[in-house]
Amino acid sequence: MKVRRPFVICGLLAVGLAVVSVRLLQPASFHAANDVSCYLLGYTNRLGTNIALIQVTNRTKAVFVCFVGPRMSVASRNGRPLFHDLYAAADDPGFLQPLGAITFVVPCSADTNLWHVSVDLQEVSAARPKWRRVSAEILRFVGFHMLDDKTYNVSSPAFGTGEQ
Repeated sequence: MKVRRPFVICGLLAVGLAVVSVRLLQPASFHAANDVSCYLLGYTNRLGTNIALIQVTNRTKAVFVCFVGPRMSVASRNGRPLFHDLYAAADDPGFLQPLGAITFVVPCSADTNLWHVSVDLQEVSAARPKWRRVSAEILRFVGFHMLDDKTYNVSSPAFGTGEQ
């Protein structure tokens, strides 16, 4: 009995260390890919302007600040859009609450170009519990970044009132 106790303790420690190591060093591809998504809700016409309604949905427990980038054409050459705007598609950033959604209105021209916008999301660190912020700082010092603020970049589906 006495001989088995050290083996059992070492075995349990090895299993615990393996589980913690896998969790800490888990590749990004194993994380949920659908934490944040972007949908085209439809179109409307306000004051003679065609507008696309885009909804960003948060399936996490984190609070995010959303920035809607400029419109870019769906058609691209060498990875760059053929046409793009210089200014953001939505004027003000919005706050995306945990397990919530936010809707942006994006002007959509009536020409033959189909557009999309990119939405950048940055987790609000002040909304995180203090123990997570402190733990993230300690782990970052050691070289682990899994508790850092989450960031996402999602692209909207194609929208536009013209023909492709």
